[in-house]
Amino acid sequence: MIVLLVGLAGGLGAMARFSLDSWITARWQAQIPVGTVVINVTGSLLMGLLVGWALRSDGGAVLAVLGTGAPPVSKRRGWHAVAAVSQRCSTHC
Repeated sequence: MIVLLVGLAGGLGAMARFSLDSWITARWQAQIPVGTVVINVTGSLLMGLLVGWALRSDGGAVLAVLGTGAPPVSKRRGWHAVAAVSQRCSTHC
């Protein structure tokens, strides 16, 4: 069931990205792909806000690592990343 939901969410996200890119491109003709740039910058900003919020909440280090969209290569490396983020956050956040 989870695979179906992930596939559905991915498909809806792809359709939304394509629709927004088409809408932006139709309004701004340029040498660079303006729609792609706008979508990528907006997505990066939202991801940064999400990870920043996650770091300030309980269990935030785990959410921050998972929120990057890059699953760890192995559980050991993943937990090292969580520990590093937790340690940095406990001293600097």
